[in-house]
Amino acid sequence: MSHHARAHHWVNGVLSTVEHYFETLEEAMEHVRTSDAHSIKVYNDDGELVHSSISSIVPEQISTYA
Repeated sequence: MSHHARAHHWVNGVLSTVEHYFETLEEAMEHVRTSDAHSIKVYNDDGELVHSSISSIVPEQISTYA
């Protein structure tokens, strides 16, 4: 079974998303551990979320209440 990690980076207020593919869950989790992404999620072949993490360095949150 393969896994893919979807990493989200905020750069100057623009969200960038990058996907990385791995043969094993262990490889995907090692990528999560070393990633500098603001948030990262790992999915299995069936598209099921198997792990989610948020960096401790999160961009400033802005209220969008109108």
